[in-house]
Parts: sequence; structure tokens; C-alpha cells
Amino acid sequence: MKISKKLIAPVLGASLLVPTMVSAAEPAQMQPTVVTPAADLRSTLDQLLSEHFVLAVTAMTKAYDGAEDADEAFKALDENAADMTPAIASVYGDEGAREFERIFREHNNYTDDLVKAAKEKDENARAEAEKEVQEFVDEFSAFLGTATEGKLPEDAAKEAEAAAQEKLKKFADEFGAFL
Repeated sequence: MKISKKLIAPVLGASLLVPTMVSAAEPAQMQPTVVTPAADLRSTLDQLLSEHFVLAVTAMTKAYDGAEDADEAFKALDENAADMTPAIASVYGDEGAREFERIFREHNNYTDDLVKAAKEKDENARAEAEKEVQEFVDEFSAFLGTATEGKLPEDAAKEAEAAAQEKLKKFADEFGAFL
């Protein structure tokens, strides 16, 4: 029985989200009761970053398939990154928001590079794309450590972001294996 790759992609994508969502769930008695700009930012980014993952998976599958609307999927991914800028500005100011946007929007290009390398089974291109991903993780983590004045230590940010990027790389590998 051949399973449609259009069915497999969303299932694989969702399976990568489940551990993240489960680990993020808190018991009701531990839910925050204070409304602050930081709490609002966390809430907004939680929603936008969840959307970001889904959009990244969608863009990756469409690019891998050569779908006619692959460019639109990458545009939606880019717009999602831009949507984060006002939320960042609300806590870290316009300068911090501009730097966040520059770093974060640029990393969407690496998603496409990973897909192309996987599709073409090009190990050199894969290594280059992974190098770009690591550069993003390092730069973004340094930004977060500085922007939060160490409240989110750079090493902790690096660990979390590396895990998120690893999930996307794993998805690209597993999706390619089904084709």
C-alpha cells in the first residue's frame, strides 16, 4: 500500500510538534496570573513560533515537491517572521526589533537550502546549509542573550534553538526518505 506524501508530511510535522507542546504545558495552578509586556511577548511569540514551524514544514514540503505555490509558502514563512517584529519592539525597542527581524528573517533562506540539498542528495550542499543553520543558531543566541541582559543566557538560547533547528532537519530527512 502506497501512502500519499501529502498525507505523510502533515503527520510527520505534527509528530515533531507533540513533544514541544507537551513539554510546554503547565499545570493549571502554575499558569501565570500577571499581565506584563514580557508575558504578552511570550504569549505572542509562542503563537507565532508555533505558526512558524508549521509554515516552515509546509514550505519545505512544497519546495521538495516542486509545487506551483512553493514561493507563496516561503512568502508566508517570511511574513510570519516579520509579524514578530512589533512584539519584539514592545519589549526590546525598535533597534532590538530590527536586529531580531534581520537575523530571524534571513534564516528562512536556510530552510530552502536544506530542502534543495535533500532533494538533490547533495552532501556538500547539505553541509553548507547546516553550516549556515549553525551560524544562525550562534548569532540568534548571542542576540537573545544580549537583548535579555542575560535573563535568557546565550548557552540556554543556543541549546533551545539548536533543538528547534534539529527538528526541521529531521523532518527534511524523514520526508525525503518517504519519497
